[in-house]
Amino acid sequence: MRPDRWSSRPSSSAHASGVYYNAAAVIGPDGGIIGVYRKTHIPFTKSYEKYYFTPGPDLPVFDTPVGRIGVLICYDRWYPEAWRKLVAQGAQIVCCPISSGKLGAQSEAPVWEPLLRIRARENLVFVAAANRTGTEPPYENLGRSMIVSPLGDVLAGPGQDGRQSLTTKVDLNDVARCRQAMPFLRDRRPDLY
Repeated sequence: MRPDRWSSRPSSSAHASGVYYNAAAVIGPDGGIIGVYRKTHIPFTKSYEKYYFTPGPDLPVFDTPVGRIGVLICYDRWYPEAWRKLVAQGAQIVCCPISSGKLGAQSEAPVWEPLLRIRARENLVFVAAANRTGTEPPYENLGRSMIVSPLGDVLAGPGQDGRQSLTTKVDLNDVARCRQAMPFLRDRRPDLY
């Protein structure tokens, strides 16, 4: 594979030197790179990401042997429009690599699980959220990774703080069944919004 296929930089001859993206590669069972997602929402928080990273240009969905996968990185999960765009493009699974935790008195612990369960249910997709663990002062990461069904049920996790792997079997036909039974996507009113 050409390096520009797997780098976190877009494959463009017009690409400027020194432009960096917070990116996640979607890797197939053979170890090859199926595609790369570049984080589209860059926060200006105590991490100062806006000083380092350029926002990604799109919200792709990747065809993989296990289904159609969309990716949202960390801060992206707070934007319901991004989830809906992935679903409109056929995503059955949304994978979320996340670094979420506690900084001083501010903690995402109270909303961690409810947000992911609601995003799964309102979009009728599987959600696989992998959250960082451990401490990197001044941050304390939550851990609590989880896999959520299109109905918002936690299928695996939330794991406690510490290293772990979560696996579960899913039936991607559940996505179509849920969308038939709960026609949230059909009954949208994009003419109003």
